[in-house]
Amino acid sequence: YGYRLATANTPDASTLREFVRAFERESAYFSRTPQEAASISGESNPTLAAWTMVANALLNLDETLTKE
Repeated sequence: YGYRLATANTPDASTLREFVRAFERESAYFSRTPQEAASISGESNPTLAAWTMVANALLNLDETLTKE
């Protein structure tokens, strides 16, 4: 849903897998480092911090910036 909102396109399966992997990787990292989660999201919530990082990646895609 976030990809569609940011780019006005539907992600292909490969792109979707990459974002899911990114979320899982970030969530695992922030679960191990709650102080980092707090610095990203303002609270020690690894899920919120992981979503923040995924949203940041979405908003920095070329497709988002240029709306091809």
